[in-house]
Amino acid sequence: MNAVVDVAIDTSVSGLLRLALTQLASSSRAPVRLPESWESLIAARRRQPGASERAWIRLANALSLTDLELVAGQLALLAEHDAHVIEQLQRLQSSPGAAGQMRPTLGLVARLWTILDGGAAEAERRRLGALVAGIGVDSATFRLSRDEGAIIHRTLSLHPSLLPHLFESDTCPPAALRFDDATVRSAAVPDWLLPAAWHRDLSRFLPSLTGRRPSTFVVRSGDVDEARSLAILAADQAGLTPIEIVGAGATVPAGLEPWLIASRHVPLLVIDSPPGERIALPPWRHYRGPLLVAASPEADLQTGTGEWQEWKPSLPRADERAEVLGVTAKSGSAAARDLARRWRAGIGTLNRTAAILWPSTARGDVDAGRIETAVAAEFDRAARRFGALAQRLNTDIADDALVMPPSLAREIDLLVERCRRRESLLDGLGVAVRARAHPGVKALLTGASGTGKTLAVQWLAHRLGKPLLRVDAANVTSKYIGETEKNLAQLLGEAEHLDCILLFDEADAMFGARTDVKQANDRFANQQTNYLLTRLESFDGVAVLTSNSKARFDHAFLRRLDAVLEFPLPAGVERRALWLAHLSPGSLDAVTIDRLAAAVDLPGGNIRNVVIGAALRARDRALTPADVCAALDAEYAKLGRHAPSELGDLAGGG
Repeated sequence: MNAVVDVAIDTSVSGLLRLALTQLASSSRAPVRLPESWESLIAARRRQPGASERAWIRLANALSLTDLELVAGQLALLAEHDAHVIEQLQRLQSSPGAAGQMRPTLGLVARLWTILDGGAAEAERRRLGALVAGIGVDSATFRLSRDEGAIIHRTLSLHPSLLPHLFESDTCPPAALRFDDATVRSAAVPDWLLPAAWHRDLSRFLPSLTGRRPSTFVVRSGDVDEARSLAILAADQAGLTPIEIVGAGATVPAGLEPWLIASRHVPLLVIDSPPGERIALPPWRHYRGPLLVAASPEADLQTGTGEWQEWKPSLPRADERAEVLGVTAKSGSAAARDLARRWRAGIGTLNRTAAILWPSTARGDVDAGRIETAVAAEFDRAARRFGALAQRLNTDIADDALVMPPSLAREIDLLVERCRRRESLLDGLGVAVRARAHPGVKALLTGASGTGKTLAVQWLAHRLGKPLLRVDAANVTSKYIGETEKNLAQLLGEAEHLDCILLFDEADAMFGARTDVKQANDRFANQQTNYLLTRLESFDGVAVLTSNSKARFDHAFLRRLDAVLEFPLPAGVERRALWLAHLSPGSLDAVTIDRLAAAVDLPGGNIRNVVIGAALRARDRALTPADVCAALDAEYAKLGRHAPSELGDLAGGG
């Protein structure tokens, strides 16, 4: 009959495993006499683990591992670093003429459990079956070797990604770590200054982030990268360490939850989905901490864990912009104060610009040239993200380059003022106005081709001191359902946070009137148009649309525009001004210019073509009326018309 070993020391799981290994090494199958039952000891260790096994037992409890799996995992952990355990394993698992195994086999784990549990040896087979059925199937915490042969000879180890955290070493977040199709990557805390009001907003969410109950915290922004940074800042303010998960999908990748629990990281999902697409957040089975989500405003997020909270900060106000840029009414240069007043940019754009203006923490005076360089650098960085969706246009347009009737000039000046005062214009007005107001400005310029609509938008951007992006409708619109909406949402979101002007040339191609539904694609086309009209209405920036005809737009859409300006064909006075604006001074005499203005009924775009064609014909000599007449003939021919006969005598002039 086997003797019973009486033990009165080190009742930690690790200590008892070492004792059981020693018992096996002595060829004794006697059970170990414990001060209380084996199950009671494990339950006590679950409640109050020793310092050396605290991390593993905490993880085992979170994953709801069985007692058998807990003990197996602790032995696998000891096999990674305990020299005495490694030596015992090699001795117990050696075969004649072969080196011993450094990691425990399933058969050895079952025998150790029998010694500690005091059960009969024949129960080992059942325990072995329990190990095979349970270990790693749900949690992917363990790894089993793929050795062929008897199942009892398969070795057991813990997932390598867990080991640094189970040893409780002070490890840095990984640059990148893969779990199935998902990748986790470190999320550095941005060195951003947030206005005091934003910190107060964030403080409302901290209890749910720091509590013990599961919660989902969603940060929404038109600039998803900005939402990501704000979510990271919120986690940092709560004393949490976020880790970004890329490519997770609607299911949790195997092994991710144990790693999150062991490493004490908080998962962050960045979701930039097309409007209307439902995104199912992954369901967590074991992880009980907060989930951070950075999403676009239109993302339709489903499910979630525990308490659900959302934060969608508005663009900073003028006083908040001044706070981020480090200027007040009495400090900072006039140029910096003016920048804070007029540049309605997003919080990320402001912080990156401030970092260029003041590389150190000190804020001081800075000249206008340095501000212009910093703003240009931030715009160039952001504009690259637009890719093929939009292209930057030149805005260096002099005042005398824009020729229009006095009435239209007054309307353009009002549009400039509307853009400049878009933050304060509604102050003091009635509640019915303020309730539905948006600070964005939307204008439609209509008129025949060549009447100066695009030039007017360039001049408008120049007067406002803002960059101008022309939207490429061909690249924004897509035949695939949802892609057009996604492209436009990205474009408008980025433009809002950059505070640039968007130009939709030939806008009726995107914002045209809805049609009767006669076939399936008509319904999808109308849905797309509905979204475009709704999203543009809520746009907080400046958007200008151009078209050849106002009649191509929905009446409901026209009502929502802040200005609709008609660009007429130029009359004689405007045509003379156009010729003078395009010709070099003194190239033609005043009489010839008067005759051209009176006879040539072309808008500015065509006059530009004529002047360029005439200069090409003149090349290295002085421009003559004959050159202009020849270019006019070519331009009228393009239009399918004949040049005015009144200019016949000019064609033969030298």
